[in-house]
Amino acid sequence: MSRPSTVVILLLALTVTTWAVHGVPPAPLALDEFADASSGWISFTDASASFRYTEEATYEIHLIEADQCRVSWAPLALPAGYCAEIRLRTVAGNGMAGVAVGSDDDNFLLLRIHRDQWFVVDQLVDGVWQEERIASDYEGVLESGSSWNTVSARHEDGVVTFWANGIRLATLEADYGDYWLFGASASADADGAMTLCSFDAFCACTSGNGCSTAPALAEAFADAESSAIEEREATDSSVFSSWIDGGMYHVSSRAVDSSYYSRFMAYQPEAFQDFLLTTEVIYLEGDESLTASGVVFRFVDPDNFYRFVVGADGTYAVHKRLASEWHTLVDWSDSNAVRTGSSWNKLSVLATGPLLKLYINDVLVESIVDDAFREGHVGLIMVSYADNFDAHAAFDYLIVDEGQ
Repeated sequence: MSRPSTVVILLLALTVTTWAVHGVPPAPLALDEFADASSGWISFTDASASFRYTEEATYEIHLIEADQCRVSWAPLALPAGYCAEIRLRTVAGNGMAGVAVGSDDDNFLLLRIHRDQWFVVDQLVDGVWQEERIASDYEGVLESGSSWNTVSARHEDGVVTFWANGIRLATLEADYGDYWLFGASASADADGAMTLCSFDAFCACTSGNGCSTAPALAEAFADAESSAIEEREATDSSVFSSWIDGGMYHVSSRAVDSSYYSRFMAYQPEAFQDFLLTTEVIYLEGDESLTASGVVFRFVDPDNFYRFVVGADGTYAVHKRLASEWHTLVDWSDSNAVRTGSSWNKLSVLATGPLLKLYINDVLVESIVDDAFREGHVGLIMVSYADNFDAHAAFDYLIVDEGQ
């Protein structure tokens, strides 16, 4: 099959999804079963093609004319490092169903899968198809005929990788920036006529090669009985209190006369090695410069763990507690990524071996190499740095994806 001579791209109004609408993010992080048209994929018909949701809860692209390619972008932009996945098949005709990964209408990679178990990857740069392409037979990996194939794509560090049915098909250099687009595509051969492609089960997640597995930990803080948070530790238990209410985990400290530094930690019993941890925290009461909240990870015991915290004054810090001694990995620093005052801040930790990547509101603020701890628990932390004031913070969820 040749490259389509006509390419029509349907670009939806995009939203950068950071899960700022509070409540636990789904697992996967985005999911569309195409039950109805409210999820935002394009739905319309013109003289040469139609895009529609079906009564069978699938999404279809119907190409009426030959020699064309259509792309319908998912209604969100994905941060670099995320993975997108969709099921697809060619129901009728000699065309190909596929997926697109790119930055805009004129710059994307197009993976197409044929019913005869072969695939091709083409690249559009500034509106021009490039000479180089990847094409290969994958009998035994790709399903034939009108059977479903599960196709995944991941964009990170200037590289795009495609998988089908859990097997890597191709890896290509293509830098689409900090956020990238994922779309469903249908192509009709120049010698053919009508082509009908069907799509199902779109999702976006942080897994390495697909979204088929749920997170290792998805703590919703629905109630105290179902919470995975079991262990609590405080330097002074008379100062801190904690409770679950309204789908959030609350921590408060009361005013005391003698404590310069005190901390409260809550963590779950399961240990993790490599993972992506995500939570959101908000300050409800207290001196913005004298309290901080965040996460602990690779927590071995109260004297051995990492700590990543933000202050409502726009600062953050990273510390290591090793054999009861504090070590500063990143000293208190200002960052525009931190939302100040009583605002939600999303904190993420991507731990891969000794490499620790730390994000605030999806902005990478630090990359640290430290091999003190390779495994441990994850949890929440609130610290107070002065006396004679009350403080109150709340956490909205705690999500852990393993095997990053």
